[in-house]
Amino acid sequence: MVINGRQNNPIITMSRQIYHDVHILGSECDLFVKSESIARGPDLRMEHHFNTIFDILSDWRLDKKKDIPLIDAHKEYVSQSAERFSKTEMKQLDFHINNLEYEPF
Repeated sequence: MVINGRQNNPIITMSRQIYHDVHILGSECDLFVKSESIARGPDLRMEHHFNTIFDILSDWRLDKKKDIPLIDAHKEYVSQSAERFSKTEMKQLDFHINNLEYEPF
């Protein structure tokens, strides 16, 4: 079982009270596709690309004051650069975009 969030979590507290071992995953966690771990290099590349899109949109919003979808920003970025992404990398980008709403701020 995977328990999300260990701080102030009653499930973690109860597990410790009954001396049940709890394995903490930490902040570094591999992505898996069909039970296979994705190489860290391409994942870091797409995470960097994802953050670059945010930086570009941050600067863009200073002038425009209008939001655009992240995927549209990605398409615009690709059209203006020489970078190309594989299908696996695009799935990783989708992962980062889809999990954005779950990011604790």
